[in-house]
Amino acid sequence: MRKAFVRIRDGALLMDVFDVTRGRVSFLEQRKVNHRPSDIGEFILDLPDEVVSFRILSLPVKDENRVRKMVPFEISMLTKKDPEKILYAVESLPDERQLVGFVDRDRAIQMMTRLKEAGIDASKITSSLFLHLLQTGEVQKGAPTEEERRSALESYLRKGGPDFLSPAAVEQRWQLYSRLFHRIVLLFSVVVFFIGVNLFIAYQKETEENHQLRAQLEGLWNEVMPSVKMVAPVHQLKAEMKLLRDSMKELDLPPVAEDLRIVSDSLKGDVKLNQIRIEPERVVLKGVASSLQEVEEVKAHLSASYSSVRVNGVERTVDGMYRFTIQVEERRND
Repeated sequence: MRKAFVRIRDGALLMDVFDVTRGRVSFLEQRKVNHRPSDIGEFILDLPDEVVSFRILSLPVKDENRVRKMVPFEISMLTKKDPEKILYAVESLPDERQLVGFVDRDRAIQMMTRLKEAGIDASKITSSLFLHLLQTGEVQKGAPTEEERRSALESYLRKGGPDFLSPAAVEQRWQLYSRLFHRIVLLFSVVVFFIGVNLFIAYQKETEENHQLRAQLEGLWNEVMPSVKMVAPVHQLKAEMKLLRDSMKELDLPPVAEDLRIVSDSLKGDVKLNQIRIEPERVVLKGVASSLQEVEEVKAHLSASYSSVRVNGVERTVDGMYRFTIQVEERRND
């Protein structure tokens, strides 16, 4: 079977063609093409060197699946890039650190589109520069020669290697988690609003203003819970939040996502978070609460999951709220 690594150079398609037969790999030729060759059985996109960025990570876990789940957020913290807008590959180095290569998702889509226009469907995305760096162990080394590049590609066909498409399933779980988390925050805000408005209406006479508030409640309900009849809204919303949290737990979340779940569970009463900063060694929360007691309750809830929880500062705002900063470290494993 013939396999080809396709590179895009100056708008043209350049192919390195290999023959793979009974475990033996041999380079055949390099050719330029304008459309899909009929004699090639599989195509692999070889990313141009200049579009791939590299980072070396020292992650606290060695399990391959957990490493892959942590990488998007590590890249995000190091480069400020949105994890949903990159494709990446990760491989372990001999010193147990991880070499990560990543490319802008839109750039990769453009290249895949260019291949599709020529009738070529690439089954994988790799980088011969990434392969060369892994093969030599010299991460700072410059671009490989054509001979070195082909040697790295031969090794890929024999032993396998980084595929920038392989983390897609993990990324989908992250996106699902993100949607669930934001819906929980939305529903929590709606619960607080429902409770406040119902208390207001209960202690006021029936007025035109009350009728307007009831109409707003019904409109908000239809937005967040379409096709569900409003019977006992607060209880219904809390039940929906519980289902969402259970779904999040089933995603086999990595440590960072688990931190977010714990933080979301700590939001009680009028507590609102303005910032959540997750770092390799700690999580920093900044927000406001209606009382010092609520700040202490958040601290107590987090203390059940973290060995170190510190309130770094609380100050009273002009509107009577309490602005706080909480830092947590060393999540418990039990």
